[in-house]
Amino acid sequence: MGVSGSGPLFDVGAWSARRLANEHEGIIQDLAERCADYTRVVEGRPTSPTAARAFLLATPEGRDLADVCKLGVFAAGGELVGLIEAARDYPAMGDWYLGLLLLDPRVRGAGMGARLYGGFEGWVAARGGRRIVLSVVEENAPALRFWRRLGFTETRILPPRRFGDKVQSRTELERRLTPDDAADPPIARRS
Repeated sequence: MGVSGSGPLFDVGAWSARRLANEHEGIIQDLAERCADYTRVVEGRPTSPTAARAFLLATPEGRDLADVCKLGVFAAGGELVGLIEAARDYPAMGDWYLGLLLLDPRVRGAGMGARLYGGFEGWVAARGGRRIVLSVVEENAPALRFWRRLGFTETRILPPRRFGDKVQSRTELERRLTPDDAADPPIARRS
């Protein structure tokens, strides 16, 4: 599932999404530390000094790194301003599980999150994605409002799970990229 090359996977205005690798660990850690507000909401503690390493190695249960896209969002000047993590064909074939879409606090609030998601969705759809699934921890009400505004609908409440120093339930949401009837095309009739 890997994407070869170091060029942009998709662009949103002056920003480009590129695949991240171990050599980006330092700039990922810098961004994670700038996004300490997110870590406090989810984990209830300051950003770990190994947050970048954890991001680069994290996978959904039963998957390996080859199944997961770790993308960096770079501004025109080359600064890392966002992270995207997504697993293809998870939890089911045709699904993309969006584990993280995180933006530097300095660029939040100007509509770029929605535009970035739109670029990501187009990229996923071009690769045959039929549905994007994600979950939001119970204490992140602004994120839940953001995803609902983008057309995501709730599918279920997931049981509480430990995230750092907190135990939180999550709301799972989905956005279908293809109409339900397009998922299973009708059988052609013979005349």
